[in-house]
Amino acid sequence: MTESFEQLSTPPNGPNPTAIPPDELARMTDDIVAALKTVYDPEIPVDIYELGLIYKVDIDDDRNVAIEMTLTAPGCPVAGDMPGWVENAVSTVGGVKNCTATIVFDPPWDHSRMSDEARVALNMWWGDIMESATAHSRPQVMKLTDDAANRVREILAKSEKPVVGLRIGVKNGGCAGMEYTMEWAEDQKPFDEVVEDKGVKVLIDAKAMMFLLGTEMDFQSSTLKSGFTFNNPNQVSACGCGESVQLKAAE
Repeated sequence: MTESFEQLSTPPNGPNPTAIPPDELARMTDDIVAALKTVYDPEIPVDIYELGLIYKVDIDDDRNVAIEMTLTAPGCPVAGDMPGWVENAVSTVGGVKNCTATIVFDPPWDHSRMSDEARVALNMWWGDIMESATAHSRPQVMKLTDDAANRVREILAKSEKPVVGLRIGVKNGGCAGMEYTMEWAEDQKPFDEVVEDKGVKVLIDAKAMMFLLGTEMDFQSSTLKSGFTFNNPNQVSACGCGESVQLKAAE
């Protein structure tokens, strides 16, 4: 039999018996969670467990541990290293015979998977960055060209419900790994970065700020295609169709 737990600090209870005594399984579960909390996303000062990167942990009767985990973005520079970090950390837990970590992207990660602890830590971290950056004249998170500002203004004017601005973010997807996102912002979220430029308000999703710092947003229109474009200094590459990009965190 294989016992599983997902983002739990206590082992599952079920009708099927396991070869591992309940007290031992509880101890192993707690210790595995503690071990996972020693592994950090190198771009964010929050451990991978609180970030919600651990999707599934299986412990079989032979005490082999199989972990399904994800990354904040497919283009993460440590994608090849992170499973090894997890395997090494969990393998130190008493009673664990072997650990295998596998990266999956279904479902894709988003900030809703973070724990409250992670949200507080991320907010404090971003506040420190903002304070430090202000002292060192950091670039504005995003600027808009005249064409972009005019188009955003037109879009907001056509909204059928009250909105405070346009929210911009990034998500996992596309052949290059990440895609820009835009949506109505009916309210301002606690961690949003507010950009007011040329008379329009744009809200930058907290998780996207590290990937958008210094970006210029433009709007281009031609007989074949029209849409917003992003001149992003943090962009490493883009797919041939231009629908997805590979981004690195701003330094």
